[in-house]
Amino acid sequence: MKTYEFTLILTADPNQEEADRLYSVFDDGTITTVDGVPQIHFHREAFSLESAIGSARYWSSER
Repeated sequence: MKTYEFTLILTADPNQEEADRLYSVFDDGTITTVDGVPQIHFHREAFSLESAIGSARYWSSER
């Protein structure tokens, strides 16, 4: 597998409870806000970029 680096843009800044929940389901991403835009930056191992992004989107939507 290869490690892919990518960023998901969030529609809202997660509150503390949501951030804690997100961090409980992944350990390869960092929640940040850049220029007022909430996002999660990932370094994710996967067989393809598509599968890396797909799995990150799935877990991030579970918040």
